[in-house]
Amino acid sequence: MTKRPKIWRKLLKLYLSVGLVSFLILGALSYRELHGEKLFSIESNLRGQVKQLDLLVDGFFSNIEAGVLVLANNPLVRTRQDSDFTNFTQADENTFVYRVGPTEERIIQTFALHKQYYQYVNSVYMGRENGGFVRSHKRARPTRYDPRERDWYILARENPGKVVRTKPYRSVTTDDINIGTTTALVDEAGRFYGVVGLDVTLKDLGSFVTNMKLDYDGRAALLTQDGEVLAATWTPLKGKKIKEVLPEETADILGLDSGCRMTRSGDFLLCHGTCARLGWKVLVITPMRVIDNEAFVISARLLAIALITLVVLGVLVAGGLQITVISRIQRLSGKAEEITRSGKLTPVLEPGPDDEIGAMSGSFNRMVAKLQNMDDQLRGYSAELEETVRIRTAELAEANQELENELGLRAQAEHGLKVQKAYLEQLFAASPEAIVLIDDEDRVLRVNSEFTRVFGFSPEEVIGRSLDDSIIPVAQRTEGSEIKKKIISGRRESTETKRRHKDGHLVDVSIIGTAVELGGNHYGVYGIYRNITTKKQQEEELRQAKEAAESADRLKSAFLASMSHELRTPLNSIIGFTGILLQQLPGPLNEEQKKQMGMVRKSARHLLELINDVLDISKIEAGQLELSLESFNFKESVEKVMGLIAPIAEKKGLAMTTSIDEAIGEIKTDRRRLEQVLLNFLSNAVKFTDQGSVQVESRLEDGRVVTRVIDTGIGIKPEDMAALFKAFSQIETGLARRYEGTGLGLNICRKLIELMGGTVRAESDGPGRGSTFVFDLPVVFEEV
Repeated sequence: MTKRPKIWRKLLKLYLSVGLVSFLILGALSYRELHGEKLFSIESNLRGQVKQLDLLVDGFFSNIEAGVLVLANNPLVRTRQDSDFTNFTQADENTFVYRVGPTEERIIQTFALHKQYYQYVNSVYMGRENGGFVRSHKRARPTRYDPRERDWYILARENPGKVVRTKPYRSVTTDDINIGTTTALVDEAGRFYGVVGLDVTLKDLGSFVTNMKLDYDGRAALLTQDGEVLAATWTPLKGKKIKEVLPEETADILGLDSGCRMTRSGDFLLCHGTCARLGWKVLVITPMRVIDNEAFVISARLLAIALITLVVLGVLVAGGLQITVISRIQRLSGKAEEITRSGKLTPVLEPGPDDEIGAMSGSFNRMVAKLQNMDDQLRGYSAELEETVRIRTAELAEANQELENELGLRAQAEHGLKVQKAYLEQLFAASPEAIVLIDDEDRVLRVNSEFTRVFGFSPEEVIGRSLDDSIIPVAQRTEGSEIKKKIISGRRESTETKRRHKDGHLVDVSIIGTAVELGGNHYGVYGIYRNITTKKQQEEELRQAKEAAESADRLKSAFLASMSHELRTPLNSIIGFTGILLQQLPGPLNEEQKKQMGMVRKSARHLLELINDVLDISKIEAGQLELSLESFNFKESVEKVMGLIAPIAEKKGLAMTTSIDEAIGEIKTDRRRLEQVLLNFLSNAVKFTDQGSVQVESRLEDGRVVTRVIDTGIGIKPEDMAALFKAFSQIETGLARRYEGTGLGLNICRKLIELMGGTVRAESDGPGRGSTFVFDLPVVFEEV
């Protein structure tokens, strides 16, 4: 390696010093600037998360309130036959025995179903004016208890017609802290006779808050107006008041609607907001180390780019110096060293550019030329002797080189063989598969340790013996012989089978067999065994689980399909009776009663539609849906459905048009199901279109009627297309939903179209550009 000149090392030190100082200054400035920008960005993000938590908590308690109203309007819960309800007003914990009547048992079942539906609800209960108390599950201890004296009962009794929420209170029989949501039970004459409600414990509320996923390692907390912590995922706040943990921040948190600030210690960034419905405070707390790390990572990336730039610039500068200055000095120095070492005075330097180094090279050449003239005179006397010495030296050097080459090749070959042998030995011994070598006479030559672990035989017990006598069961000897024949014939054989363990039990294995050949001669067989017992067991477990799941799904679908009459009849009765009441046939109603009865009828109709959809899906999946095939005029059916939708479209100011191919006359299919599908598509088109038009186009193509329902509505994102026709699937979910629906309509439409021998698909150019639903049916459909 050529030694670097001192001038080169000096230039390198200078460049590194300047570059290091610049690098440190740039790093400090960039980190400071990026830290401030990242703090602002994360603070904006936390404000958004506070609003999101506010919406989630508001939605959580809105859902609880809706559940209370559903219970309060349940005819079973509203029964006045409460004389035999469980009563704890005079209960003795040591002698009390539950005696639940049929009506109370049905109410308990209804409460239990509500408790299961609302994930974080701890208890569903009802108190009556006679002291009766009904709950979704038994009390922890049957102590003396009068619901009329409890805060939740008194608060609901004082606010009839409203859903009220209690302050946190401690349970009588457990250590739970509850928040009750209750409403009064009032009869038709306005007389109060009881209270029904749902309880959420602070523990369950904490679980709800804990399940909220926040960015930047954020932690959430929920406070009352006076600073008591209801739920928190930040450990220091659990079970305490806010002023105990954040005394300097408490005034801002409780006094301001929202805001962000760093804690006194500077370790955390805190953002807070106020729940509009509840008045509670929502906190999001993020460690400052997250912000510091974010800024550091970005700064490190910038510094890495700067470092790479400095290195590239340094390489270019060094290359330029090397070419223009240092290499020329090195050649001059090298030539001088060569003359000193060899004594050959040959001026071989090129003068180069007209500069100081070029002038130095010219002077060096002139000096060497003068020395060469003097040396030529001396060389004349020793030329013959030198020539003889040179020839002999060359011959000896050539012979020595040949010997060294031969010895080097031999040593290299021997080393390669040793390495290869060691590698093969380690591979054989440490292989995770059982390996066995067999000679032409079926005698075992060698096995590895994994073979002993899988089959239980030590090497001494199998080496020199036939493999058939060791691990191949008697019933599979023929199979083993066939495998060996195939391998010997030159094929690589792979199969799955069973082999015998030393203790007699059979082991599931996969086998890979390869012939050992050298120079066209066969020397034996190389077999690899893998224990696949666990794999076989897992495959069998998966098969059984699949069969069980399919059986359960079929039972579920058959059960729901058979419950059509039992589910629909009560709802039809509710709808009919509320219609009679709204017609004021039994007597006059005031405006509030009309409004409430209208809400009951609307809810019952919505529930009936949902049940009809679920039953349709269940009947289809259970194979119980039968088509009623008939011939009818296609255009008349389309116009009939358009007439049903037209009033809704006119109310929204939408244009409704049809374009039906004259070649389409009568078709044969299930008329009611076709109109059901078309009504669903048109209803969706009108629901999701605020302005513009809805159009139906039908064309006859290759013996099939192709119908398109086209709207100018909100459109569909490409990533949402796959979920359109799935059951219970909706594009908009959660609290931000703008449109009602069960998510069953499109799934039912797809199944009905397929039952009638057709196909269905959706098309859209994206959000805000409308959508098109296309389905095709045969002109004449015959069930197979």
